[in-house]
Amino acid sequence: THRIAAGKLQEAIADFEAAAPLIATEQLYSNWGGALADLERHEEAIEKYNRALELNPMSAVAFANRGVSYMKLREFDKARADFDKAVELKPDLPMVYKNRGILRSSQQDIAGAVEDLTKALELSPDFVDALLNRAPNYFILKQYDKAWADVRHLRKLNVKVQEKFIRDLQAASGVME
Repeated sequence: THRIAAGKLQEAIADFEAAAPLIATEQLYSNWGGALADLERHEEAIEKYNRALELNPMSAVAFANRGVSYMKLREFDKARADFDKAVELKPDLPMVYKNRGILRSSQQDIAGAVEDLTKALELSPDFVDALLNRAPNYFILKQYDKAWADVRHLRKLNVKVQEKFIRDLQAASGVME
């Protein structure tokens, strides 16, 4: 996994291939799937996550990561099922709620997206990706005060918010910040 951290994904994949016959563990296959997903090789990543789940069918992380690969492949029903299973197994993973929130938003379930993104923020209050995704969903729901609250939170974290979103929010809410 040190090669993954260093961005040497191809080398990491070669290491996983060499190690698999010797130490076939859920963690090895999950990490291998992660390296493949980072290279946008999602079909192959799913195969590795499937193997990880054969070795440990209770791995919330493997379900969550496989869900992301399914989402990237636009297999939304499979992604949703995996995110739901990950939440069932380990309901304290903010990343799963964030990813399910993004999925729900993409499927026009805006209220559901806000619910999941809010849960992610309850678990990790400064979770930038959740804030960046929740603010536009609040905007769609015309809950401009809540969208502004997310923008203010992001600014406190020194995160730049897209100027177009700020202009649109100002025009819709009548608030100039």
